[in-house]
Amino acid sequence: MQDSLYLWEGGLARHILTSPDISSPIISGNVESVIFRPNLTPDAGREQEVWVIRTDGTELHWILTLDDLASLTDSSLTVLIDNLA
Repeated sequence: MQDSLYLWEGGLARHILTSPDISSPIISGNVESVIFRPNLTPDAGREQEVWVIRTDGTELHWILTLDDLASLTDSSLTVLIDNLA
């Protein structure tokens, strides 16, 4: 099954991305980027990655991998992401 990510702007839905693994999308404050997590099964090992894509559909890439998150040893640590552009 494929998920699709759209941006609703000016009364129109604009397609950004189709992927089998879009979960928890959050749009940046400047409306230039969207971050999301893969929606995969825990045994796939990617459910904790964080990806970003520009709202024009370009520059899809991960910003945090499972290894990055595993290196954060303090379980009470909160990761804040700013200035995604």
